[in-house]
Amino acid sequence: MAAKGFMARREFSFTIENDIYIRYLSFGSEAELVRGIQSRQPHKIDIGAVFSHPPCNKESTKKGAFKPVERELIFDIDLTDYDEIRTCCSGAAICRRCWPFMTVAIRVIDRGLREDFGFKHIFWVYSGRRGVHCWVCDRSARALGNEGRSAIVEYFSTITGSMEKNADELVSIALPLHPSLSRALADLEAFFLRVMAPESGQGLLADGASEQWERVLSFLPDVAALKDSIRGAWAKAGVTPTQRWAQLKSAVAGVRASLGGGHYSEKNALDKAVPTIIMAFTYPRIDVNVTKGTNHLLKSPFCVHPKTGRVCVPIVAEDCESFDPFDVPTIPRLVAEYDQYKKENPTAEEEPGSSSASTATAVSPAEAWRQTSLGDYMAKWERGFLRPMERDIAAAMRRRAERAAASTGEW
Repeated sequence: MAAKGFMARREFSFTIENDIYIRYLSFGSEAELVRGIQSRQPHKIDIGAVFSHPPCNKESTKKGAFKPVERELIFDIDLTDYDEIRTCCSGAAICRRCWPFMTVAIRVIDRGLREDFGFKHIFWVYSGRRGVHCWVCDRSARALGNEGRSAIVEYFSTITGSMEKNADELVSIALPLHPSLSRALADLEAFFLRVMAPESGQGLLADGASEQWERVLSFLPDVAALKDSIRGAWAKAGVTPTQRWAQLKSAVAGVRASLGGGHYSEKNALDKAVPTIIMAFTYPRIDVNVTKGTNHLLKSPFCVHPKTGRVCVPIVAEDCESFDPFDVPTIPRLVAEYDQYKKENPTAEEEPGSSSASTATAVSPAEAWRQTSLGDYMAKWERGFLRPMERDIAAAMRRRAERAAASTGEW
């Protein structure tokens, strides 16, 4: 159960016509929020923190008293941050060859949040254009301060630089690997072979992709002509991307085994080489600043992206491989589906008591939109996130009531 005044203390922001951005809006009820949306007709809606006072009263609140007190733990992952490693698109453009970066990011981060931090109430949302957002709604997550949020996002920040830097600065790993990285490595290597290596994906190890080959080889140490031997093997006719990867791993292992006593730095570099390559080209790249700040806003789920017209629909983490960003509902599609359903299931519009009204089939707007392509996304979100969270909140309320009754002897 939300604390008294919770709704009124939540910040909303609207982006309206001519890209005018209005922050610190707040609404005392759902009805007020609906009226605010209808009157201003925003192109985009963002949601912020719950503050100590209603955001609309920010300017009249005593200095220093207005501050964020609660906010979901959020993550923002955008394909533009993958531009240096994706070969198919750049900037705002996306395609089915690079979208799998988002799929593997969801897999890695969702599992880490659940298994390493114990969070339960997590849902993912398509940003509507080129990325995904994560909302962690557990009570403990919402109560985190900026330091706690920073610590969690840094936990997932394995990529710490850019491809222009050397491997040690780009990928922050040490041996033995952290258990979370060891756990992710097998899935990430499979992703590397399926998406990064072949021509059908990013083409890093495709035939004739010598420039891409060099990007991979740049992560290897200069030990015993290792790179030259791999180049020679890769250049032979009939070698597949999967075989090239196996050749690299074999060559690294062979050089490592040939080193005698000592050579500790070379051995360490060779031991790190393969996991570093995998991480560099597959590990999630998070906009850490979005997560660190309690006061940061994030696009509202189910709103419409103003550039693409696509609805920001939830993504089921367990089934994220099947999500297709090019098949999500758009406004024209939803309007057409809604109109078609209303046509096939007419609402009684005559005055009460008329003969036609008594025979017509009444269809509520809520029922009609559930019959559109948006309905399935909403049903999955309710079933996988909303209902379990409601059950946990109800259970917590019962426990509090029982403790209160026990303390007052009212059993």
